Formats: sequence, C-alpha cells, structure tokens
Amino acid sequence: MKLTLLLLCLLPISLVFSNQQENLNKLISLNKNELKPIFSAYTYQLNEIIEFNKLDKMKNADYFKASLKGDYVKVIVSTFIDEVNQIDADLPSEKKLKNLSSDEEIIGYYSNNISPNLQRIMFDKKNQKAHLDSLIELFKSRPKLLNGKDIKFPSVKPKLITKNVRIKYPYGEVKFGKSTERPQGDVIVEYIINRLGRPKSFKILSSTDKILNDAAVNGLKSFKYNPGINDGYITGIRIRQKIPFKAVYK
Repeated sequence: MKLTLLLLCLLPISLVFSNQQENLNKLISLNKNELKPIFSAYTYQLNEIIEFNKLDKMKNADYFKASLKGDYVKVIVSTFIDEVNQIDADLPSEKKLKNLSSDEEIIGYYSNNISPNLQRIMFDKKNQKAHLDSLIELFKSRPKLLNGKDIKFPSVKPKLITKNVRIKYPYGEVKFGKSTERPQGDVIVEYIINRLGRPKSFKILSSTDKILNDAAVNGLKSFKYNPGINDGYITGIRIRQKIPFKAVYK
C-alpha cells in the first residue's frame, strides 16, 4: 500500500519533468532558424580564439577543434536552457512551458517571452564571462593544446561574409527627366553591426539625396558579418561607411 502511494506521488513529478523537457526540445526545434545565428556567433568566437593562439597549426588541430566546438556548444545550450527556465518561473501556471499542448502555443511562448530577450540573455556580459570561463576549463582539460601557456583572447573587427554583393544605383525608384536630374554622389552612413553580425541603427551623416539614402540603407541591410570581438567578448561595433552612387547614362 505504501509503495503504491509513493508511486502515485512520484508519477505527476515525472510527467511534469517529461512535459517540460519535451516542450523545451520543441521550443529549440521550432525556432532553430532564429537560434542558429547565436550559435554561429559563438562558433566564430571559438575559431578566432583558436587562431589567435595559433592552435590551428598544431598536430591533430581539426580533431581538437571539433571536440572543443561540441563541448562549447553544450555550454551555450545550457545557458539558453537556464535562461528559459528563469523566464518561465515568473509566468503564471497556465502560461508555463510545461503546460503548453501544441506547437502553436510553444511558438507563441517563444515569440512573447524568449525572442524579445534573446540577444540580451545570450550575450549578457555575465553569461559571456561564464562562457569564457568554461572555455578556459575546456582548454585546461586538454593540456596538450596550450603546452602550459595561458589562453589569450583576441579583439577582432567585424568581417563581411556576404559575397558578391554591391549596392546598386536606384534606377527604378523615380522616373527622372533629363539626365542631369539624376542624383549622384557619396552617402556616408553610420551604423551598428550587432552581435549577430547584422547591420542595425542606421544614421545618415552626409548625402546628396534621400533616394540615395534609402538605397544605401536597404543595400546595407542585406550585408552579413561575423561579429566584432573585444578581448574575447562578442560585441556590437559602430562603424562608418562611404557608399558612392554614380548614374550611368545610355
């Protein structure tokens, strides 16, 4: 009798854990396209640290890089899960992740609670420090990598990864009359390359025409970068760029 009561008491707990874990897996799977750039940024960070410390030159470098990447991704996933659980703890019972029963509800949960906070929780300075501390431990667990040396963290400017993209003159935007009426000249734009490597927060510093401004900003929005790194930390970087526009007459 006592054993039966014990099992009845434990059953709801196991079901709650099962539902929470199952829905957490769904949360990640259903929103993998938005989460992917987060892990890409951290993978890039790891690659830059490996290159900066010249570990890519050593014997069996590919094996060590693959092993490190796998363990580091686990660290990042763990942070994500911890942050989701903290957010979830403040929600009313009916809105908690474990009590959701459909993919639509889980997608809504992510959109309302996780997505608005995603960059903050994944690139928070406290979390980034914890990630770097974990990375140091991962290196220490592989003593042959550093040969007794301390790991060093680089500072790196954002690197453009979009290939063969050129900002074109906006011929189709306005029907101009005489050829001399077409605006030309340079547009100088200031913007931030965020921690996902996306250009944001555009500010026109100098220009000759609003049409060129719009063309410059729309063109820059299509650019993708590897993010900036400052002493190992993934960071947003503010830059200025001059974009020349010259009309070609036929």
